[in-house]
Amino acid sequence: MAVVFTSGTRDFNTNLVNQLNLRIRDMAEPILLVVKKHKRILENLENWLRAYNAGTGGHIDTPMLLIDDEADNASVNTNSDARNPTAINDRIRSLLGLFTRKNYVGFTATPFANIFIDPDTADEMRGNDLFPRDFVYALEAPTNYVGAQAIFGDPPTFDYLREIEDADSFFPPSHRSTYRVDELPPSLYEALRTFILSNAIRDLRGEGPSHRSMLVNVSRFTNVQDQVSQLLDLELRQMQQDIRNYSRLPVDEAVRNRSLSLLRDTWEREFRGACPDWQEVQSALLGAALPIVVRSVNQRTGAASLDFAANRQNGLRVIAVGGNSLSRGLTLEGLCISYFFRNTQMYDTLMQMGRWFGYREGYEDLCRIWLTDEAIHWYAHIARAA
Repeated sequence: MAVVFTSGTRDFNTNLVNQLNLRIRDMAEPILLVVKKHKRILENLENWLRAYNAGTGGHIDTPMLLIDDEADNASVNTNSDARNPTAINDRIRSLLGLFTRKNYVGFTATPFANIFIDPDTADEMRGNDLFPRDFVYALEAPTNYVGAQAIFGDPPTFDYLREIEDADSFFPPSHRSTYRVDELPPSLYEALRTFILSNAIRDLRGEGPSHRSMLVNVSRFTNVQDQVSQLLDLELRQMQQDIRNYSRLPVDEAVRNRSLSLLRDTWEREFRGACPDWQEVQSALLGAALPIVVRSVNQRTGAASLDFAANRQNGLRVIAVGGNSLSRGLTLEGLCISYFFRNTQMYDTLMQMGRWFGYREGYEDLCRIWLTDEAIHWYAHIARAA
């Protein structure tokens, strides 16, 4: 058993702890606190520990284990002047300095920044920096995990990668937040059709009411993301209408319709070997495509636009369009199609934006990832470096 000062809905609160008259020295059980890496919250915790729990020498003798999740994010001091560290780095080191017996363990999928911390950085007030001087341990991926080696290895385990060659004119590298998007690249529409087809095949395999998602990340600007979302939604609605009107016709008649013809062409390129025949896929399109929705996921909408929990009974089928909000910590349930057109060579940024790494049991062969040739090169380079 443990004494818990925080909950799933409440972070550390000094007033509440003081009202309950809780002190570390009075506890016979371990004490657990789960707190955000937020400057003010960490300061409040440190101030309470110092004021109400420290001994006469200003230290606490109770052993402390500090577990830092996403340890590459905010915890690393990115200031060039070691005497003036970044806020979160400063707070973590100061918190550790309160305890005479302490351990710090950092967890991250992208440890590149952590291992380049200067191991000799220390000062009298803050103590040592957060360089992993005692051990670095790489957790082995489970056999059913699709990671960087499986996608970008030489050779890769899966044929997921599709090159984006037509998006530069639609999303110029130097575009601003005011940029107007009038049209989307053909490769993005191809990715949309692939998502619809993957849903149909997963239905035919008897997967049931599971979550299915597609990622679209082409710009860091909310205004641009919303325009892309609107254009994708317009195309999706047209395809849904055509599927509703024509998919139950005989194949020869159905494919006279543009949407059905394009879907069959995409099936020929991507999934001909994944299902018995086109007629069966065509018959499954109605149930597969109609539940699909497009959602913007950014600072304006928040992660609430992807409410997987509220849709657990039937499963949410969603095309998530976003930027940085999709890049770290957010899980896209049932992700099978990704369209990623962003320019960066930062190891940690690339790996965090790669939401396609994960568990894909039952539909491993149906996943596809659209990337530029440059991004494919950098991901392969990172896989080798790791």
